[in-house]
Amino acid sequence: MNAEQTEIIGAFAHLLRGPTADGGEKRERKENPKPLWKVDPDHKDAMYRHLKRWEAGESVDPDSGSHPLVHVAWRALAIAWQETHPR
Repeated sequence: MNAEQTEIIGAFAHLLRGPTADGGEKRERKENPKPLWKVDPDHKDAMYRHLKRWEAGESVDPDSGSHPLVHVAWRALAIAWQETHPR
């Protein structure tokens, strides 16, 4: 991997920490029992929910402090993981 690719991976990993931490905190509070991300069937709906919030002008998710499109990316990656790691 070259320097630019390494920079991209690091930057994207940093962005993904926000939604990852937010989901973990919500799971720990058990307010709304959430299934493990590996089997969560709601990624698609949540992805579109965040996309619609961004389209409506939201630039910061109120729970995570992350950009809504980072949540979209997180959910898309979770779907890709589920589809490439069938159970």
